[in-house]
Amino acid sequence: MSGKHRTDGSTVGLPRAEAAAQEHARTAQRLDKLRRIAVRPLCAASFIAGASWMVQAWVSPVSVLAVLSTLLSPVSLAVAVVLTAVSSKHRPRREVRADWMIIGAALACAVFALARLARHMADL
Repeated sequence: MSGKHRTDGSTVGLPRAEAAAQEHARTAQRLDKLRRIAVRPLCAASFIAGASWMVQAWVSPVSVLAVLSTLLSPVSLAVAVVLTAVSSKHRPRREVRADWMIIGAALACAVFALARLARHMADL
């Protein structure tokens, strides 16, 4: 069966290396699909945190949204980075470039929000 690929997703009857390669390709496709769906929503916490702290500069009370999104942003950014890094190994650079730029902007917002939170906690 060498040279022929099964289209039904089954690896029965295939040599072990070919079956492993097909399984690896399917896993890479699933992770890439997850990256395309999840990276932007995962970065949203950082953007919300940054915006909330900017608004807080004009409004005196610190909002719960600002604090929660600030605390959530490093975790969600880490997941977005891992998904994009894994996809970067299997996809052309031009396909993941936009996601890296979004992650970079979200990272800047997260750093700003964490600095504002630290400053607020020091003032207490």
